[in-house]
Amino acid sequence: MGRLLLKYTQLFLSLNLIAKLNAVPTKPPLPSFIEIYQNHYDKLNINNSSSIYYNADSIPYSTLETLYIDQNVDYGHLTTLKEISYKLWIEALQGKISGKWKPFVNAWNIFENNMIPKDESQKGNSKYYSTTNNSINTKDSLYKELYEQYQTWSLYLPHNIIDTDNWNKYFSSKNKKRFIKNHKNNDKDSIWCSLFYPSIINSNNYLNPYLDNEITEIKQWEYISDSRYISKIIESVYRAYCWSTEQKKNKFMKPILKKIIKMSDYMLYFINSDDSLQSFDSESNEDNKNYLLSRYFSWKGSMEGKWLEKEVTTDIIGIGSQNPLIAYVLSNDKNFNSENPEFVSKWKKSYQRQIEFIRWLQSSEGAIVGVAQYPSNHNLSSKKMPSFYNLIFSKNFEVEENNLFGTQCYVFESLAELYYITKDKDIEIIITKWLDWVLSVFHLTSDRLFKIPNKLTFEGQPKDWNQKDGIKNHKNDKLNVIVEDYNNSIGVAASLSKILLLIGKKNNNEDYLTLGRDILERIEISSKDSQGYSVTETFYQYRRFNKKLPIPEGFKGMYGRSSKINDKSTFISIRPYYKKDKDWKIINTFLNKGTTIPTFKYHRFWEQCEILLAQGLYSQYYTKHFPKPKCCKPYVCDAAMKLGYRCCDSCEIKFIDENIKYGYENGEWCGIPDECYEPPILCRHSTRFGFPCCNTCELQYIDDFGNWGFENDNWCGISPNICDPFYTEKNKKCEEVEGYDCCEGCTIETEEDGIKWGYENRNWCVIPYTCKV
Repeated sequence: MGRLLLKYTQLFLSLNLIAKLNAVPTKPPLPSFIEIYQNHYDKLNINNSSSIYYNADSIPYSTLETLYIDQNVDYGHLTTLKEISYKLWIEALQGKISGKWKPFVNAWNIFENNMIPKDESQKGNSKYYSTTNNSINTKDSLYKELYEQYQTWSLYLPHNIIDTDNWNKYFSSKNKKRFIKNHKNNDKDSIWCSLFYPSIINSNNYLNPYLDNEITEIKQWEYISDSRYISKIIESVYRAYCWSTEQKKNKFMKPILKKIIKMSDYMLYFINSDDSLQSFDSESNEDNKNYLLSRYFSWKGSMEGKWLEKEVTTDIIGIGSQNPLIAYVLSNDKNFNSENPEFVSKWKKSYQRQIEFIRWLQSSEGAIVGVAQYPSNHNLSSKKMPSFYNLIFSKNFEVEENNLFGTQCYVFESLAELYYITKDKDIEIIITKWLDWVLSVFHLTSDRLFKIPNKLTFEGQPKDWNQKDGIKNHKNDKLNVIVEDYNNSIGVAASLSKILLLIGKKNNNEDYLTLGRDILERIEISSKDSQGYSVTETFYQYRRFNKKLPIPEGFKGMYGRSSKINDKSTFISIRPYYKKDKDWKIINTFLNKGTTIPTFKYHRFWEQCEILLAQGLYSQYYTKHFPKPKCCKPYVCDAAMKLGYRCCDSCEIKFIDENIKYGYENGEWCGIPDECYEPPILCRHSTRFGFPCCNTCELQYIDDFGNWGFENDNWCGISPNICDPFYTEKNKKCEEVEGYDCCEGCTIETEEDGIKWGYENRNWCVIPYTCKV
């Protein structure tokens, strides 16, 4: 009777507790990645012209900050094709998530209206082509095919950069077509020697000191386009079409689809045929050609129609301009096929060549290194260098950012998307080898950040490409990659996360999924601020503000806002308005007083978008996927790594030398991971949201952040140090000996069987691992 009463009393108390709690919640009240994504999207305020990331016409800036110089812009509130391409991409993903596609249409209109020069901005083309001599151009047979199809001599390609807010004051307030062109004295000059002038020159008010103004015609125009970000724009339209079709909402896509096919036809100008850099064929029946995409294509002409020039800007071809996914879509998806079958055939051949090219340059470790070049423009005979069709290998790796790890991620994201669609075995070979290398050089650090490769270099060279060998049998045993330095770029890390998530989803690879998710969590923890995401960066190059420009002796003219420019001008002297910027005081003190090199936190638009896309991708692909709880293996043992040792897979110490702890695994010495002996990190995934750590290990829920329990009427975070065998092993202070505790001090009294003993409080104890011996 007593037991029955006790049982009912317990049941009553349990029911009363549940009623009080209004039932135990099914999950902790934490933001999931879809909520994080939506909050981030709202913060960017994509459709609101009052957003701090956009101007009044909803055009995104390069950075939120104004005082900003990188390799492409001399001011943070300029806009390049890169930012516009990311705007389209995030609106495509938002359409998939929300089912609303008007923002994507608006983004397309902003792109087309602001980045593509219209007929009136390419005056003189029709007059030039109307002459008999120019209508028979054997070097450029492509233009005739394009004219017959679209009945216009103007090129339907976007220009690369605009002065979004008319910072340089070249344009009237009514002129919204603010195309500008970056001019350098030579190809080796950096942004610090660059001058920005309007793309359309109507008068001699702004003479360019880098041009021969005596022979330069005053009334002319010049544009340059970037194949990397045109590809990204086509990719975003492709995704928008696929996702809106799945939702049966694709009627709005018809006019956009028509225009993107037109743009892809004009994009064939990036496929040059020979070393002249001005040979553009419409046909695709020459098997000895490379059919690869060049990075930049320029076209310029006289407004009077006296002359017209079109060319790819360099004889170097690298991986940074290749996008196999786009070549595949344009040649295999009938909805994206050109009306001209020759154009479709050319894209099909380009797709095959791009895959081969990437494999040709894949090092023995897996990274892609080196570039290709036309042989007649090289200082060595083509017979002495490995060849790829009508190209030869070149060591000019740094040209067009081909030596950056971020460029690798750009290309492999395209390959990952392509593999997700096709699961092609050749692509799998390339991606698997690359990811194996990435996992060996990308490190999750013990401070909840990461170390990611930045600049790469290489030793050796590839073998000649033999088409008969194919992807599988081509191996470059004598081509090796070297990581020159590391950084903590959140944009590149987010790009890598997307690749891992795509391949992890396709192949059910939980390791890729775990790492991809962990990268996003670390960005969320370490880099989020009130305006988005950023990290502290040191800008050594800002010492160049006083750098003298290579202006010819005796030149005098005007630049930008009526600034004088002459042979004594410096970067800052022709940009005096920078001195009114809120951050100038930091730079000025550094330049004049020799203070510490300045650090800044920049909110680059493309990085905000990369993180947003990765968050959205995870929320869509892994909404219902809760992987088996496992601890993330530590990746860093800095001190041992500097001496050439790999990191151990466990925390068992076998030897200590100069305070560096070593283990012994698989027949070789290894460094004990730093994470093994740092102060315990309990349950940061819960405490940062205001929830306590659990006292037990009873698992109730798993989400994107970690493991959760439910205690004392509240959710709590399960501590890996207490509950995960890996961490419980690593947090042992000393060797386990039954009946004995670890010492508090480090005084050794004796040693038996490899165990060091101390004597404290009238008891024997085991000397801790952390003691120096």
